[in-house]
Amino acid sequence: MEPSKIARIGELFQEYTKYRHFLTPSLMSRGAPVPEAERPVPLSAPVVELQAVPEPVPGVTRSLFDLLRGRRSRREYADKPLALKELAALLWSVQGVVESGRGYTLRTSPSAGARHPLETYVMINRVADLAPGLYRYSPSAHRLVGASDDGAVAGR
Repeated sequence: MEPSKIARIGELFQEYTKYRHFLTPSLMSRGAPVPEAERPVPLSAPVVELQAVPEPVPGVTRSLFDLLRGRRSRREYADKPLALKELAALLWSVQGVVESGRGYTLRTSPSAGARHPLETYVMINRVADLAPGLYRYSPSAHRLVGASDDGAVAGR
């Protein structure tokens, strides 16, 4: 991806998610076919396979409500890098595929019509055994794709 687009990624996201872009009837309401579950991976893109998330995640026994009540933003970061398996579990929790079938993919995040219009990008700085850089999460294969040559974060 071009450095100029990376530098403006927040600004571009804000622009392309404004309500004025949603004033016309949706593609779904107009009968458009369900899009691909995710964008294809370019042949030249580096790929990082992620460890499968165990079921259930060991040590997680609290209810969702307990977790939400205890959630706090923290600005004190650990000295050690995040483990790749921890990143894998976090990404699966955000967009992981739970079930897929003919023409649909169910993920851990809800999506009207199972169309999943959002993509998850991560800026890696300190993850063990992973080079720093911008990556796109590929939920169908549970892997990271190097986003430097990925095509477009904003210019699709």
